[in-house]
Amino acid sequence: MSIAKAFLSHSSKDKEFVTAVANELGRQHCIVDKQVFETGTEFKQSIQDGLDSSSVFVLFASKNSLLSDWVNFEVEEAWYKKLERNLQKSLVSIITDSIDIEQLPIWLKRAKIQRGNVAKSVAREIRTHLDQLREERKNPFVGRTGDIQTLQEALTPADVEFPPHVFFVTGLPGIGRRSLIQQVVEDSLGLKPLKSPFRLGEGFSIQDICSSVANLNEPYTTDLRFQQIMREIQALSKEEALDRTLVNLRRMTNNGELPIFLDEGGLFDSDGNLSEPIQSIIQKLSLNDEAYIAFVSNRRPLNGNQSIVRIRLNPLKTEDQKLLIRTLDRKYLRVSSTRQKSLKSNEISELAAYTAGYPPSAYAAMEQVEEYGIDIVLADKNRFVELRIDQFLKHFSKEKLSESEKDILRLLASYSPLPLRVITLTVLQDIIITSNNLARLIDLSFVVVEDGLYRVSDPIEDAAIKAFGLTGFEVIKILVKSIIDLIDDPNYEEQRLDLHRILYRASWYLKDKKIQRKVIFLFTDLIKTIKSLYDHERNYPKVIEATEVALNNCKNKSDYETVISYRAKAFIHQEKWQEAEQEIQKFKEYAPLRNFYYLEGFLNRKQRKNQDAIDFYLESRRYGRDDEALNRELGHCYFFVGNYEKANECVQKVLQRQQDKKRVNFYALDLQAQIAIALGDVNLAKRSIEQLQYIDESAHYYRKSRFEFLLGDKYVAEQDAEKAKSSDNNPRFQTLAHLALCKIVNGKVDEAESILNEIERNQQFGAINSDIRKGLRTRLAIARSRYEDAFYLITEIRDKSSKSYKGIRRDVLQGYLNTCVIPDSERTKLDAELTILKAELTSINEAELATEIDSYFDID
Repeated sequence: MSIAKAFLSHSSKDKEFVTAVANELGRQHCIVDKQVFETGTEFKQSIQDGLDSSSVFVLFASKNSLLSDWVNFEVEEAWYKKLERNLQKSLVSIITDSIDIEQLPIWLKRAKIQRGNVAKSVAREIRTHLDQLREERKNPFVGRTGDIQTLQEALTPADVEFPPHVFFVTGLPGIGRRSLIQQVVEDSLGLKPLKSPFRLGEGFSIQDICSSVANLNEPYTTDLRFQQIMREIQALSKEEALDRTLVNLRRMTNNGELPIFLDEGGLFDSDGNLSEPIQSIIQKLSLNDEAYIAFVSNRRPLNGNQSIVRIRLNPLKTEDQKLLIRTLDRKYLRVSSTRQKSLKSNEISELAAYTAGYPPSAYAAMEQVEEYGIDIVLADKNRFVELRIDQFLKHFSKEKLSESEKDILRLLASYSPLPLRVITLTVLQDIIITSNNLARLIDLSFVVVEDGLYRVSDPIEDAAIKAFGLTGFEVIKILVKSIIDLIDDPNYEEQRLDLHRILYRASWYLKDKKIQRKVIFLFTDLIKTIKSLYDHERNYPKVIEATEVALNNCKNKSDYETVISYRAKAFIHQEKWQEAEQEIQKFKEYAPLRNFYYLEGFLNRKQRKNQDAIDFYLESRRYGRDDEALNRELGHCYFFVGNYEKANECVQKVLQRQQDKKRVNFYALDLQAQIAIALGDVNLAKRSIEQLQYIDESAHYYRKSRFEFLLGDKYVAEQDAEKAKSSDNNPRFQTLAHLALCKIVNGKVDEAESILNEIERNQQFGAINSDIRKGLRTRLAIARSRYEDAFYLITEIRDKSSKSYKGIRRDVLQGYLNTCVIPDSERTKLDAELTILKAELTSINEAELATEIDSYFDID
């Protein structure tokens, strides 16, 4: 599907105005002769080619254009393209008062006609029609007649003096919440939904909301004025910021726009109530207020203000899901399918059954049908075990993205939204190449456009980071310079707040305190930085540094709870046990007891005090926490104390809940695989490991390698360990540790030492997991027959109760006693120790003596 473009037909004498319109639209959205047409004899063919690649024909009507031979040629060619249905829409923009409608070509008299001499206004009208075409090309919105009627009746109730002005549309991402709003409010309220919703990030204060709303409503042309507005707002009291927010929201409604707030973690507090700033906005609205406000969220607000409309968008009913799949089937056959026949009724029914009324799942299923055929899709439903990937992601590999397209996605996955100019400079591409790449990524729904800025589509953000990695340090430096140059440009009048916020997040990676002090940021930017550092980079020292700054910016208990939680977990990962315990005690002041005990359990598990961790997790459950994370953690601890029955109960509880939600988490599957291996259930182990490949490729190969290792096939284990490392741009500690172990047992000692050196150089690992490091170094010394070195290395291991330590100690003693000169008294003592160790380890599989590596497979 090509991007919808407008062909701008005009006289060269009107070029200045039309160029301004084209600049507002953006290069990728229009064909204008100044930009793309050749000269001389090829000019006519260029016009025809331009019309062939356009969906909308726009005539800029003036005396000059109506007398122009070339414009008349374009109008005539456009008429033929219209007859051939290659052009879907035609518009006329009359730009001089002297032109009357009767002077227009006959077929264009029936077109949409507007008068105007303001480039931005004309561009908005053209963009509206392009957007409509784009919406028409999107997946159909079917099976929602009842939801549409419910929302219409709720917004315009009969015999009610004051109709509601605030409404919530809730449901799963991708289920059609914003599409429902768009279907209803224009007809019911005469308002157009805001194309770029206000995103409510975690920790948003009323000042932050005021800044976001002011950014779209209050005039400024220079960065100096922009910063002045932002700093002025941040200095306001809560009441002053609230009043200013409402003034701007009313202004938007009066201008025919419906403000939409999209929940990204800031709409509710930890107990599920509306956050304080949102409550204050709603309570301040009068019964007959001018402002209308829509909220979009996964969660439904708790019962409260009866004047608030709540619409829950549920999964489609089975018959409606069948209708959606049938509609998609007809669409594919009509537009692009290589299939010759429609799906059969029983095939549609089976697809409807396992896509479970969830539209994005139906879209993904039909894409799979197009690629693999219906038989393969119905035979292998495990392709959809990780719904968040399959439902939204149109398979990067299938689309065969170019390296330059991957560069753009990698950049936008970490830093969105960005203007075209900044993207072009940062990825070191020509502006034409960047425009074409963005156009294709928009067509694929990987990138969306909001107010002239480009943002990665939310559902694929994590997938893009997983597939293409994080933005590199040198690229971030170029990004920062490009943004600074842009906001210093006095002619730049676009969204400065977004760019300032990106600068702030980037400054953490550059360690540039000067930028941090200079730019405007919101508290949610700190939270997003902390989460990225923790979840994606696993850079725990930086998490500790960022949370220290965040603590000075917290405004309420919820903020403190979030920040201290990340801070405590970062200390735990750094094995700074005392500091972690101090943070957990602070955490108790702000968090419910169920979360306090959970964090205590996490601390003890990481210290390998599994029984203590179990006690804390059970206490967390007693205080009301029984979610997937707790059961995963609890199952993990039961597994390592050898209580496989309890471990399996926890895992099955998690898997059942995830099955109910039509998704699977790889940590639960991984633990199921470990339990199956421990119990000798080879078939279940293989099935669980096989499922992992659809969720986390690196985790799949890691667990497969561990499985082969336990079965004794060390060379296959090494190959899979290599794949686990190569399929992760930022390999985990245990991935590298296990690969080093495989190299050692296979006699590749130099390669093993190289991997161990890689672990030592990796700053994000710090000094953690010292016992495993010492154990691997000791194994390496044994493999090189350096038993004296091994004998002294093993004394540095702290936990001398583990199977791993005992196995290594046995091997050290055997070599040490056989090759080294030892006093008789010491030899007698060591011989006795060796005899005990051999007896103790007789019934244990040799491969089981390396299981401690698994206890560092981080699940939080």
